[in-house]
Amino acid sequence: MSLQVVLIEDNTDHVYLIKSLLETYEEIGDVIVFNDAESALAGLVSTNEKNETVLPDFIILDLKLPRMSGLDLLAKLRESENGKDTPVFVLTSSDRTQERKRSEDLGVLKYFVKPLTEENMEEILQSISR
Repeated sequence: MSLQVVLIEDNTDHVYLIKSLLETYEEIGDVIVFNDAESALAGLVSTNEKNETVLPDFIILDLKLPRMSGLDLLAKLRESENGKDTPVFVLTSSDRTQERKRSEDLGVLKYFVKPLTEENMEEILQSISR
């Protein structure tokens, strides 16, 4: 089984490191990267040429994004029919209690503080396979 992943991260160095780690797992297929919340939201709620919604198996989301925060994106995604049930994992530099709480309230499966580690990836894959 090949999992499609959406990574929403604005720092190109972090994108490179995260993608490099993801690509070491045979379960991971395509990794689609969005560098800001607006393009991610547009891409995640759009449809393909057959008018079908194409959703990832899971999303890795940074909270500190330009213009619209990751939490605001997540709230909008949860309001949409297409994204209300998509598994989301937060990967951010912030360990603030209020951000953790709001993430949990919005249905985030796991909240990780950067950098993403192999142990974090194992937790993600275990959560997805349940």
